Amino acid sequence: MIELGITRRYVRALFELELEEGGAAGLAGAKRVLSDLQWFHSLLQEEGLHRFLSDPRESPKSKQEALAKVLPDELQARSRDFLLWVAGRGRAEFLPHVAAEFENLLLVHEGVQRAEVTTVTRMEPEAHAQLQSKLEAQTGKKVQLIANIDPEILGGLRVKFGSALYDGSLRRELEDVRRDMMRVRMPEPAPVELNEAELDDA
Repeated sequence: MIELGITRRYVRALFELELEEGGAAGLAGAKRVLSDLQWFHSLLQEEGLHRFLSDPRESPKSKQEALAKVLPDELQARSRDFLLWVAGRGRAEFLPHVAAEFENLLLVHEGVQRAEVTTVTRMEPEAHAQLQSKLEAQTGKKVQLIANIDPEILGGLRVKFGSALYDGSLRRELEDVRRDMMRVRMPEPAPVELNEAELDDA
């Protein structure tokens, strides 16, 4: 989506602006901004605000003014200015994406690879740590492992790592078995031969 791509460039500009301070100060500033954006993302979970910002009938100016009233003074000035600027540019509907985009940039900058694991029930901390260590050993990178729960996979686990997907779920195994069974051709029944005596009896 072109519009979302433009918003990503806005977020990258904000991220690079924070890093201009250099070193630990720049990184600390970026983390503070991320905290602000994540707080704002949680604020957007309020249905009324999200619906208002997504309403194409509302003008960018009205959305900007509404945000100015709900954003607290405790936010970093740069975070506040950025959110208001995006809304004023007529892209308020993409504000729910800015926290995730900013976090992705920060993870890449720190050499962290994000991975997602999906299981039927909550992973035990020990299993979570073991899987994270295994992924880090395989990639040579620090891994941020995000755990998801989805009863639909029935059992096993599913791991998404970058563009790669390892699907070891029970649902996937059952689907594979079903496909294999559908590929099996049943033997044709042998023709039944009847002699003339059997035909006469019939």
